[in-house]
Amino acid sequence: PEGFEGHSVNNLSYNVVVDDAAPKLVIAPGVFDNHASNQLDAVPITVSISDDTHMPPTGLTMRSVMYRLGNPVEGSQQTFVLPVAETLNEFTIYNGTVNFLPSGLEFTRSDVLMVWFEAEDRSGRPLVGLGTATSMLNVGVTYYAFEPLLTELSATPFRPTVGENVSVYARIANNGLLPGEFQVVLRDDEGREHANETAYLGIGEWVNFVWNVEAWKEGRLGLSLEIVNHTPQIPVPLADIQDGDAESTSGGMAVLSLSVLSLIVAAMVLFVVRQQRSQREEAYHLERIRRIVTLRRPPPVPLDLVDTPQEE
Repeated sequence: PEGFEGHSVNNLSYNVVVDDAAPKLVIAPGVFDNHASNQLDAVPITVSISDDTHMPPTGLTMRSVMYRLGNPVEGSQQTFVLPVAETLNEFTIYNGTVNFLPSGLEFTRSDVLMVWFEAEDRSGRPLVGLGTATSMLNVGVTYYAFEPLLTELSATPFRPTVGENVSVYARIANNGLLPGEFQVVLRDDEGREHANETAYLGIGEWVNFVWNVEAWKEGRLGLSLEIVNHTPQIPVPLADIQDGDAESTSGGMAVLSLSVLSLIVAAMVLFVVRQQRSQREEAYHLERIRRIVTLRRPPPVPLDLVDTPQEE
């Protein structure tokens, strides 16, 4: 070119790529499945993005939130950045380890963990596919914990009297996937402890408890059973305590009433039977008279009207 005689100038060439496709998120099967609830503090994550023009060298943004009873748990929203691990053909692979449990939060059986990813390619097109903001992923979590559960609770007798011993029976089983130790307390409505025991349960095991409590007053005892730090206070099914003398009097009155009722019913049955016998006897005599008048032989006497030497 003119003015550059002492310099050599090379021809410049440009490659223009028309980006007409959005980057697509690709997640391998099993990445977000079968995670243990007690190991959510170090979860390895590997995902990739398919894009013709390759993704920028910046990391991939991943967000997570925990839901409890349909509502987001306060303080559970988190943001992670997964660095680029490698580029293979049109795939950009991201890899990292994340902690899904922020400090102070505990994952419970009913909780749901959701994640999604955000990114843009070099032309500014947003990420699409399963696992983006419009199609979040539900992380499969298996709940691992020690879960003592009260499976049976009863009291015998159900209607005790004052001074009588009441046997409280309880069965506690481990419904969780981890063994552990628990404390069980039996209290009354005044807060006094009548039993306080500690036991250890393995996975799938159960244990029985039997406590004897004397019914010390009339009315409601208010006995309740609690597995400390695991269940609320559960009332023991027990009727109000009755006074022994009053119960005996009421029982005698009930027997007397039943006897009187039985006599009345027996008298009514006897009356109906005699009425039916009288009606049949009257019908027989009328038929006998009619046949005598018509010069015919009288009809045979019914068997139930034949007099017998014994009285029924």
